[in-house]
Amino acid sequence: MNPKSKRKQHGGTPSALAPEQLRQLLEAVHKYLPLAPDCEITVEGRVHNFTEDKARACFDGGANRLSIGVQTFKERLRNRLGRKAGRAQIIDFLETLVGMDQAAIVIDLIYGFPDQSLEEWEDDVRTAIATGIHGIDLYALTLIDSTPLVPAIKNGKFPPAPASTEKGEYYRRGAQLMYEARWQGISSTHWRRDTRERNFYNLMVKSGANCLAFGSGAGGFLNGYSFRKESNLESYMERVETGDKAFGFLMKQPDNHALYNRIKGEMKQGRLNIAWLAQQLGHDWEHAVAPLIWQWESCGLLTFDGGWIDLTLAGRFWQVTMTVNLLEWIKLNLKLPDFFERKNDNFNCPNPTRNHINGHDCKAR
Repeated sequence: MNPKSKRKQHGGTPSALAPEQLRQLLEAVHKYLPLAPDCEITVEGRVHNFTEDKARACFDGGANRLSIGVQTFKERLRNRLGRKAGRAQIIDFLETLVGMDQAAIVIDLIYGFPDQSLEEWEDDVRTAIATGIHGIDLYALTLIDSTPLVPAIKNGKFPPAPASTEKGEYYRRGAQLMYEARWQGISSTHWRRDTRERNFYNLMVKSGANCLAFGSGAGGFLNGYSFRKESNLESYMERVETGDKAFGFLMKQPDNHALYNRIKGEMKQGRLNIAWLAQQLGHDWEHAVAPLIWQWESCGLLTFDGGWIDLTLAGRFWQVTMTVNLLEWIKLNLKLPDFFERKNDNFNCPNPTRNHINGHDCKAR
Protein backbone atom coordinates (compact mmCIF):
# COMPACT_ATOMS: atom_id res chain seq x y z
CA MET A 1 0.00 0.00 0.00
CA ASN A 2 1.32 3.42 -0.96
CA PRO A 3 2.02 5.88 1.88
CA LYS A 4 -0.95 8.08 2.67
CA SER A 5 -0.40 11.82 2.35
CA LYS A 6 -3.44 12.93 4.31
CA ARG A 7 -5.64 11.67 7.13
CA LYS A 8 -8.78 13.36 8.33
CA GLN A 9 -10.51 12.50 11.58
CA HIS A 10 -14.06 13.76 11.31
CA GLY A 11 -17.72 12.82 11.44
CA GLY A 12 -19.57 12.72 14.74
CA THR A 13 -17.39 15.56 16.06
CA PRO A 14 -14.15 13.87 17.24
CA SER A 15 -13.60 16.68 19.75
CA ALA A 16 -16.40 15.13 21.84
CA LEU A 17 -13.91 12.39 22.79
CA ALA A 18 -11.83 12.65 25.97
CA PRO A 19 -8.21 13.81 25.64
CA GLU A 20 -6.81 10.31 26.23
CA GLN A 21 -9.19 8.83 23.66
CA LEU A 22 -8.07 11.35 21.07
CA ARG A 23 -4.43 10.59 21.79
CA GLN A 24 -4.99 6.83 21.55
CA LEU A 25 -6.91 7.16 18.31
CA LEU A 26 -4.20 9.25 16.65
CA GLU A 27 -1.43 7.00 17.90
CA ALA A 28 -3.28 4.03 16.37
CA VAL A 29 -3.43 5.88 13.04
CA HIS A 30 0.36 6.22 13.13
CA LYS A 31 0.83 2.61 14.21
CA TYR A 32 -1.45 0.83 11.77
CA LEU A 33 -1.55 3.01 8.63
CA PRO A 34 1.33 3.58 6.18
CA LEU A 35 1.59 7.36 6.45
CA ALA A 36 3.81 9.54 4.30
CA PRO A 37 6.43 11.55 6.24
CA ASP A 38 4.59 14.80 5.51
CA CYS A 39 1.10 13.38 6.02
CA GLU A 40 -1.56 15.99 6.77
CA ILE A 41 -3.50 14.79 9.84
CA THR A 42 -6.63 16.83 10.55
CA VAL A 43 -8.97 16.69 13.52
CA GLU A 44 -12.33 18.42 13.25
CA GLY A 45 -14.20 19.86 16.19
CA ARG A 46 -16.50 22.48 17.68
CA VAL A 47 -15.46 25.22 20.05
CA HIS A 48 -17.81 24.36 22.93
CA ASN A 49 -16.29 20.92 23.61
CA PHE A 50 -12.76 21.36 22.23
CA THR A 51 -10.68 22.21 25.27
CA GLU A 52 -7.02 23.15 25.40
CA ASP A 53 -6.26 19.74 26.93
CA LYS A 54 -7.92 18.04 23.97
CA ALA A 55 -5.93 20.16 21.55
CA ARG A 56 -2.69 19.18 23.28
CA ALA A 57 -3.74 15.52 23.14
CA CYS A 58 -4.25 15.89 19.37
CA PHE A 59 -0.82 17.44 18.94
CA ASP A 60 0.77 14.74 21.13
CA GLY A 61 -0.91 12.13 18.93
CA GLY A 62 0.57 13.65 15.79
CA ALA A 63 -2.22 15.90 14.46
CA ASN A 64 -0.83 18.82 12.48
CA ARG A 65 -4.09 20.50 11.45
CA LEU A 66 -7.24 21.42 13.38
CA SER A 67 -10.46 22.31 11.58
CA ILE A 68 -12.89 24.20 13.81
CA GLY A 69 -16.53 24.64 12.85
CA VAL A 70 -17.40 28.30 13.37
CA GLN A 71 -19.92 29.25 10.61
CA THR A 72 -20.38 32.73 12.06
CA PHE A 73 -19.20 34.88 14.98
CA LYS A 74 -22.57 36.62 15.23
CA GLU A 75 -24.32 35.42 18.37
CA ARG A 76 -27.75 36.32 17.01
CA LEU A 77 -27.18 33.91 14.10
CA ARG A 78 -25.38 31.32 16.22
CA ASN A 79 -28.34 31.12 18.60
CA ARG A 80 -30.61 30.30 15.70
CA LEU A 81 -28.28 27.44 14.76
CA GLY A 82 -28.18 26.12 18.30
CA ARG A 83 -24.46 26.88 18.66
CA LYS A 84 -23.36 27.14 22.28
CA ALA A 85 -20.10 29.10 22.11
CA GLY A 86 -20.25 32.91 22.01
CA ARG A 87 -18.17 35.32 19.95
CA ALA A 88 -15.60 36.09 22.67
CA GLN A 89 -15.13 32.40 23.49
CA ILE A 90 -14.53 31.52 19.83
CA ILE A 91 -11.98 34.29 19.32
CA ASP A 92 -10.14 33.41 22.52
CA PHE A 93 -10.04 29.72 21.61
CA LEU A 94 -8.74 30.33 18.09
CA GLU A 95 -6.06 32.73 19.34
CA THR A 96 -5.04 30.15 21.96
CA LEU A 97 -4.66 27.43 19.31
CA VAL A 98 -2.62 29.75 17.09
CA GLY A 99 -0.45 30.70 20.06
CA MET A 100 0.31 27.03 20.78
CA ASP A 101 2.08 26.99 17.38
CA GLN A 102 1.64 23.24 16.88
CA ALA A 103 -0.57 22.98 13.81
CA ALA A 104 -2.40 24.74 11.02
CA ILE A 105 -5.68 26.12 12.37
CA VAL A 106 -8.56 26.46 9.90
CA ILE A 107 -12.23 27.40 10.19
CA ASP A 108 -15.30 27.64 8.01
CA LEU A 109 -17.53 30.68 7.59
CA ILE A 110 -20.97 30.58 5.99
CA TYR A 111 -22.81 33.32 4.13
CA GLY A 112 -26.44 33.41 3.09
CA PHE A 113 -28.11 32.92 6.48
CA PRO A 114 -31.64 34.31 6.74
CA ASP A 115 -31.45 37.93 7.89
CA GLN A 116 -27.64 38.04 7.69
CA SER A 117 -26.56 41.47 6.50
CA LEU A 118 -23.61 42.08 4.20
CA GLU A 119 -22.01 44.15 6.96
CA GLU A 120 -22.29 41.22 9.41
CA TRP A 121 -20.68 38.92 6.84
CA GLU A 122 -17.80 41.33 6.26
CA ASP A 123 -17.27 41.56 10.02
CA ASP A 124 -17.13 37.76 10.24
CA VAL A 125 -14.38 37.60 7.61
CA ARG A 126 -12.37 40.43 9.18
CA THR A 127 -12.70 38.86 12.63
CA ALA A 128 -11.45 35.51 11.36
CA ILE A 129 -8.44 37.08 9.66
CA ALA A 130 -7.56 39.00 12.83
CA THR A 131 -7.34 35.83 14.96
CA GLY A 132 -4.15 34.77 13.18
CA ILE A 133 -5.49 31.42 11.93
CA HIS A 134 -3.98 29.83 8.82
CA GLY A 135 -6.94 28.88 6.63
CA ILE A 136 -10.56 29.86 5.99
CA ASP A 137 -13.35 28.26 3.97
CA LEU A 138 -16.06 30.62 2.70
CA TYR A 139 -19.18 28.56 2.02
CA ALA A 140 -22.65 29.48 0.81
CA LEU A 141 -25.46 28.24 3.05
CA THR A 142 -27.05 25.03 1.78
CA LEU A 143 -30.50 24.38 3.18
CA ILE A 144 -30.98 20.73 4.14
CA ASP A 145 -34.48 19.51 4.96
CA SER A 146 -33.33 17.50 7.97
CA THR A 147 -31.94 20.59 9.75
CA PRO A 148 -34.07 22.79 12.09
CA LEU A 149 -33.51 25.87 9.94
CA VAL A 150 -35.71 24.66 7.06
CA PRO A 151 -38.96 24.19 9.03
CA ALA A 152 -38.25 27.42 10.92
CA ILE A 153 -38.18 29.30 7.62
CA LYS A 154 -41.27 27.49 6.33
CA ASN A 155 -43.16 28.37 9.51
CA GLY A 156 -42.23 32.05 9.22
CA LYS A 157 -39.96 32.10 12.25
CA PHE A 158 -37.08 33.32 10.08
CA PRO A 159 -37.16 35.14 6.73
CA PRO A 160 -36.20 33.20 3.59
CA ALA A 161 -32.51 32.73 2.87
CA PRO A 162 -31.07 34.87 0.05
CA ALA A 163 -31.29 33.51 -3.48
CA SER A 164 -28.12 32.28 -5.17
CA THR A 165 -27.91 35.46 -7.23
CA GLU A 166 -27.94 37.55 -4.04
CA LYS A 167 -25.29 35.35 -2.41
CA GLY A 168 -22.88 36.33 -5.17
CA GLU A 169 -22.30 39.73 -3.57
CA TYR A 170 -21.42 38.06 -0.26
CA TYR A 171 -18.89 35.86 -2.05
CA ARG A 172 -17.45 38.86 -3.90
CA ARG A 173 -16.96 40.83 -0.70
CA GLY A 174 -15.47 37.86 1.12
CA ALA A 175 -13.01 37.21 -1.70
CA GLN A 176 -12.13 40.90 -1.83
CA LEU A 177 -11.38 41.01 1.90
CA MET A 178 -9.17 37.94 1.57
CA TYR A 179 -7.29 39.62 -1.27
CA GLU A 180 -6.87 42.84 0.67
CA ALA A 181 -5.32 40.80 3.50
CA ARG A 182 -3.12 39.11 0.85
CA TRP A 183 -4.40 35.64 1.60
CA GLN A 184 -3.93 33.10 -1.19
CA GLY A 185 -6.96 31.42 -2.73
CA ILE A 186 -6.06 27.76 -3.28
CA SER A 187 -9.54 26.69 -4.36
CA SER A 188 -12.85 28.35 -5.13
CA THR A 189 -13.84 28.28 -1.47
CA HIS A 190 -10.58 28.07 0.50
CA TRP A 191 -7.96 30.69 1.34
CA ARG A 192 -4.73 30.44 3.31
CA ARG A 193 -2.57 32.93 5.16
CA ASP A 194 0.67 31.05 4.51
CA THR A 195 2.07 27.70 3.39
CA ARG A 196 1.49 26.07 6.76
CA GLU A 197 -2.03 25.42 5.52
CA ARG A 198 -2.05 22.90 2.65
CA ASN A 199 -5.68 21.69 2.48
CA PHE A 200 -4.55 18.33 1.09
CA TYR A 201 -7.64 16.34 1.98
CA ASN A 202 -10.22 18.62 0.39
CA LEU A 203 -8.21 19.13 -2.78
CA MET A 204 -7.26 15.48 -3.27
CA VAL A 205 -10.62 13.92 -2.44
CA LYS A 206 -12.27 16.18 -5.05
CA SER A 207 -9.78 14.80 -7.58
CA GLY A 208 -10.78 11.21 -6.87
CA ALA A 209 -7.88 10.18 -4.63
CA ASN A 210 -8.33 6.91 -2.75
CA CYS A 211 -10.01 7.57 0.59
CA LEU A 212 -9.97 4.86 3.26
CA ALA A 213 -12.97 5.28 5.55
CA PHE A 214 -13.21 3.82 9.06
CA GLY A 215 -16.13 3.82 11.46
CA SER A 216 -19.90 3.64 11.33
CA GLY A 217 -21.38 5.73 8.51
CA ALA A 218 -17.98 6.63 7.02
CA GLY A 219 -17.75 6.81 3.24
CA GLY A 220 -14.76 6.54 0.92
CA PHE A 221 -13.28 5.54 -2.43
CA LEU A 222 -10.81 2.81 -3.34
CA ASN A 223 -9.51 1.67 -6.74
CA GLY A 224 -12.58 2.66 -8.72
CA TYR A 225 -15.18 1.76 -6.09
CA SER A 226 -17.14 3.97 -3.73
CA PHE A 227 -18.36 2.59 -0.43
CA ARG A 228 -19.99 3.47 2.84
CA LYS A 229 -19.75 1.60 6.13
CA GLU A 230 -22.85 0.45 7.98
CA SER A 231 -24.52 3.58 9.37
CA ASN A 232 -26.32 1.91 12.28
CA LEU A 233 -23.76 1.90 15.09
CA GLU A 234 -25.14 -1.16 16.87
CA SER A 235 -25.25 -3.20 13.66
CA TYR A 236 -21.79 -1.93 12.71
CA MET A 237 -20.27 -3.08 16.01
CA GLU A 238 -21.92 -6.49 15.77
CA ARG A 239 -20.58 -7.06 12.26
CA VAL A 240 -17.07 -5.93 13.22
CA GLU A 241 -17.02 -8.25 16.24
CA THR A 242 -18.02 -11.24 14.07
CA GLY A 243 -15.33 -10.43 11.49
CA ASP A 244 -17.84 -9.35 8.84
CA LYS A 245 -17.02 -6.56 6.40
CA ALA A 246 -19.37 -3.88 7.70
CA PHE A 247 -20.28 -2.26 4.39
CA GLY A 248 -23.54 -0.39 3.95
CA PHE A 249 -22.98 -0.38 0.18
CA LEU A 250 -20.22 -0.91 -2.36
CA MET A 251 -20.55 0.56 -5.84
CA LYS A 252 -18.35 0.56 -8.93
CA GLN A 253 -17.66 4.07 -10.18
CA PRO A 254 -18.34 4.98 -13.85
CA ASP A 255 -15.82 3.74 -16.42
CA ASN A 256 -14.71 7.30 -17.07
CA HIS A 257 -14.36 8.23 -13.39
CA ALA A 258 -10.69 9.20 -13.80
CA LEU A 259 -11.66 11.76 -16.47
CA TYR A 260 -14.53 13.14 -14.41
CA ASN A 261 -12.49 13.28 -11.21
CA ARG A 262 -9.70 15.24 -12.85
CA ILE A 263 -12.22 17.72 -14.24
CA LYS A 264 -13.81 18.11 -10.77
CA GLY A 265 -10.44 18.54 -9.10
CA GLU A 266 -9.19 21.18 -11.53
CA MET A 267 -12.46 23.11 -11.55
CA LYS A 268 -12.39 23.16 -7.75
CA GLN A 269 -9.06 25.00 -8.06
CA GLY A 270 -10.56 27.50 -10.51
CA ARG A 271 -8.96 26.22 -13.70
CA LEU A 272 -9.18 23.51 -16.33
CA ASN A 273 -6.55 22.19 -18.74
CA ILE A 274 -8.64 22.22 -21.90
CA ALA A 275 -5.64 21.25 -24.06
CA TRP A 276 -5.57 17.98 -22.10
CA LEU A 277 -9.37 17.65 -22.24
CA ALA A 278 -9.43 18.20 -26.00
CA GLN A 279 -6.74 15.56 -26.44
CA GLN A 280 -8.77 13.08 -24.39
CA LEU A 281 -12.01 13.73 -26.27
CA GLY A 282 -10.43 13.87 -29.72
CA HIS A 283 -12.76 14.72 -32.57
CA ASP A 284 -15.71 14.93 -30.18
CA TRP A 285 -14.24 17.97 -28.41
CA GLU A 286 -15.44 20.50 -30.98
CA HIS A 287 -19.13 19.67 -31.00
CA ALA A 288 -19.50 18.35 -27.47
CA VAL A 289 -17.61 20.66 -25.16
CA ALA A 290 -16.19 23.70 -26.96
CA PRO A 291 -19.60 25.41 -27.49
CA LEU A 292 -20.40 25.24 -23.78
CA ILE A 293 -17.03 26.66 -22.77
CA TRP A 294 -17.32 29.47 -25.30
CA GLN A 295 -20.77 30.33 -23.93
CA TRP A 296 -19.31 30.55 -20.42
CA GLU A 297 -16.54 32.80 -21.67
CA SER A 298 -19.08 35.12 -23.30
CA CYS A 299 -20.92 35.29 -19.95
CA GLY A 300 -17.76 36.37 -18.13
CA LEU A 301 -17.35 33.12 -16.20
CA LEU A 302 -13.89 32.25 -17.50
CA THR A 303 -10.93 33.47 -19.55
CA PHE A 304 -8.57 31.64 -21.90
CA ASP A 305 -4.85 31.41 -21.24
CA GLY A 306 -3.12 29.20 -23.77
CA GLY A 307 -4.29 25.64 -23.26
CA TRP A 308 -6.04 26.50 -19.99
CA ILE A 309 -9.17 28.23 -18.88
CA ASP A 310 -9.20 30.23 -15.64
CA LEU A 311 -12.44 30.88 -13.81
CA THR A 312 -13.22 34.49 -13.10
CA LEU A 313 -14.54 35.58 -9.70
CA ALA A 314 -18.06 34.95 -10.98
CA GLY A 315 -16.96 31.59 -12.33
CA ARG A 316 -15.51 30.62 -8.97
CA PHE A 317 -18.81 31.48 -7.31
CA TRP A 318 -20.71 29.27 -9.79
CA GLN A 319 -17.97 26.62 -9.92
CA VAL A 320 -20.00 23.75 -8.47
CA THR A 321 -22.90 24.36 -10.84
CA MET A 322 -20.54 24.74 -13.79
CA THR A 323 -18.74 21.51 -12.96
CA VAL A 324 -21.96 19.54 -12.67
CA ASN A 325 -23.22 20.97 -15.95
CA LEU A 326 -19.92 20.28 -17.74
CA LEU A 327 -19.93 16.65 -16.66
CA GLU A 328 -23.58 16.24 -17.62
CA TRP A 329 -22.88 17.92 -20.96
CA ILE A 330 -20.05 15.48 -21.67
CA LYS A 331 -22.20 12.48 -20.68
CA LEU A 332 -25.12 13.63 -22.82
CA ASN A 333 -23.07 14.42 -25.90
CA LEU A 334 -20.49 11.65 -25.82
CA LYS A 335 -21.01 7.92 -25.85
CA LEU A 336 -17.59 6.65 -24.93
CA PRO A 337 -17.71 3.18 -23.37
CA ASP A 338 -14.28 2.56 -24.84
CA PHE A 339 -12.96 5.96 -23.80
CA PHE A 340 -9.70 4.78 -22.28
CA GLU A 341 -9.00 2.53 -25.25
CA ARG A 342 -9.37 5.26 -27.83
CA LYS A 343 -7.82 8.19 -25.95
CA ASN A 344 -4.41 7.33 -27.42
CA ASP A 345 -5.66 7.00 -30.99
CA ASN A 346 -3.86 9.13 -33.52
CA PHE A 347 -5.91 12.13 -34.50
CA ASN A 348 -5.37 15.78 -35.25
CA CYS A 349 -6.09 17.31 -31.88
CA PRO A 350 -8.05 20.57 -32.30
CA ASN A 351 -6.52 23.70 -30.87
CA PRO A 352 -8.71 24.40 -27.83
CA THR A 353 -8.61 28.17 -27.89
CA ARG A 354 -11.18 30.93 -28.11
CA ASN A 355 -10.19 31.62 -31.72
CA HIS A 356 -10.64 28.00 -32.71
CA ILE A 357 -14.20 27.77 -31.48
CA ASN A 358 -15.15 31.29 -32.50
CA GLY A 359 -17.85 31.25 -35.12
CA HIS A 360 -19.64 28.11 -33.96
CA ASP A 361 -23.18 28.11 -32.64
CA CYS A 362 -22.40 28.29 -28.94
CA LYS A 363 -25.78 28.48 -27.28
CA ALA A 364 -26.30 25.62 -24.85
CA ARG A 365 -29.65 23.87 -25.19
